[in-house]
Amino acid sequence: MATRSAGRSGTTRACSIYAPIWVKQYDPGTDAMPLGGGRPSLGGLWMVLGADGQIAAHIQMPPDFAPLLVVGDKVLGLTRDDFDVESLVLFELQR
Repeated sequence: MATRSAGRSGTTRACSIYAPIWVKQYDPGTDAMPLGGGRPSLGGLWMVLGADGQIAAHIQMPPDFAPLLVVGDKVLGLTRDDFDVESLVLFELQR
C-alpha cells in the first residue's frame, strides 16, 4: 500500500507505511445505545484487515473492553468494573 505525502519543499514522495485495520462488526442487539442512558457493549468479535483488505484474523475481545492501542501482539484497552470505574488493561494476543 503506497501513499503520497508532501515533503518540506512541497514535493511529493512515496511512503510505504502500513498498519492493520481493526474493525468491530456492528450488532444492533448489543452495540446500540440503550434508551435512557447507559453505554453500548464494548467487547465482542473484531476483525483485523491486512494490507490487501482481506480478513487476516478474528479476535474475540472480553466483555466491556475497548481497545485503544495495538502494538505487535499487545492490545492496550479500557475496561470498567461494576461501579463504572475505568482501568487500563494490557492483553497479549495468542496465535
